[in-house]
Amino acid sequence: MRALPLLLLLALPTLARADDLDAAAVEARVRQVARDLAPLVVEVEALGGLDERFDAPETEEEAREGILTKAGFKQAHGPTTGVILSSDGLIATTTFALHREPRHLIVTLHDGRSFVARLLGRDEARALVILKIDAKDLPVPRAAPPAEVVPGRFAVALGRGLGGRSPGVSLGIVSAVGRVGGRALQSSAAISPANYGGPLAGLDGSVLGLLVPLALDGGMASVDLYDSGIGFALPLADVLAIAPRLARGEVLRPGVLGVSPDLTAKDGVRLASVAAGSPAAAAGLREGDLLLTIDGEPVTTPWELRRALARRHAGDEVTLEVRRGAEARTVKARLAAKEGE
Repeated sequence: MRALPLLLLLALPTLARADDLDAAAVEARVRQVARDLAPLVVEVEALGGLDERFDAPETEEEAREGILTKAGFKQAHGPTTGVILSSDGLIATTTFALHREPRHLIVTLHDGRSFVARLLGRDEARALVILKIDAKDLPVPRAAPPAEVVPGRFAVALGRGLGGRSPGVSLGIVSAVGRVGGRALQSSAAISPANYGGPLAGLDGSVLGLLVPLALDGGMASVDLYDSGIGFALPLADVLAIAPRLARGEVLRPGVLGVSPDLTAKDGVRLASVAAGSPAAAAGLREGDLLLTIDGEPVTTPWELRRALARRHAGDEVTLEVRRGAEARTVKARLAAKEGE
């Protein structure tokens, strides 16, 4: 049997999905996926947005803060990755590319052509950004059916943050679904700034998701999560569903209802409190109400409530079914943005 990269050798004992897949077959499929999807994977480079003058730490106290955290100090910020979404130049990438508030975003295609991209819209809750370049006849991804994206499936992560003619490749599995409030897939493939914005693909060449810099709590991933074996990707079906709104220039932010569930309740999602002035208060919800459904989707645990709200945005209207005593009723509420956003 041919020698395999160390990462693949280490992963194979836990990655097998079919008895007849031997190591050589897996290696061949990974290489084929990388070749087939390379034209979809673009380099995104952020230029400008840094101060003209940079100062190194001058005291021991400043040095203990870390060079990379000192205000005004120039930080390394190399290229990241994006995926072509439409043949006329819509590009999906992540908010990682906007971290330094760049003046220009340059997208370089697999064939070497470079374009100045326009920033259209973003989804802050998903760290998702949509760019537009003036190109046509571009290849587009084939999204994996959501029902086929299941734990244990092989996952190939591709990215262009390391440079080179071909995208970098790492292999893992889909280790969980419905993570980060139901927004993301979890994968054991190495995920870091080198491939943020790149595709997470199956061995059949379909794209499972878009690699994003999200952390377990829904915030931005930090260095302690890079390449840790825990990384996240937005299901591509979800990205495609929301892309038209972002292409129109919308900026989507997390939505809040303004309720806190009683974590000791045994009979479902009973409200421990309703914030004054919140969407829930405006809809007439009160402490002690039992929340039954959101947009017809049952919510029976605080986790299900969090997951249902995590998939929605500030400004979205939701229909709530609640019970107060023996009376059940239906109300509508328009989610608000989190304070400071």
